[in-house]
Amino acid sequence: MDKDPDTPPGLGAPGRSAVWEFSAPGEAGGYAERSLRDWGLGELTSPVSSTVTALATWNERNEPTGKLRLGLSLQEPSRPVLYVQITDQGILLPDPYRSQDDAKLAVKVLGRPCVVWGAGLESEGLVRTLWAIFSTKREEVAQ
Repeated sequence: MDKDPDTPPGLGAPGRSAVWEFSAPGEAGGYAERSLRDWGLGELTSPVSSTVTALATWNERNEPTGKLRLGLSLQEPSRPVLYVQITDQGILLPDPYRSQDDAKLAVKVLGRPCVVWGAGLESEGLVRTLWAIFSTKREEVAQ
């Protein structure tokens, strides 16, 4: 799919950003890989690709809405982090404390270089966002 010119909330910070719309969860990883290579962050392609694919798959399995949006925002040099998000128009959120499948999602996502992940509803409950933040510090990515 083509890049979407409308950047979702949270992706307007200084640095680089990219946004795509797609309908198949498996497409998310390829879009992420392409941007990361363009931005000189090839070492992050595997963990970021697997994370965005896992988040998009979770959305698709839990109240699918058809269209998904992947957003990437590189905060360097102000902060050495990469913010990734998958958004759609669902309202169900993952809860790793109540669902074994959601706990498995947390295990897939967390771990170096991913430092934190979460989910929330924006725009008065009209936009569901699953997100993760990755360290782009070279020494943390290599671990």
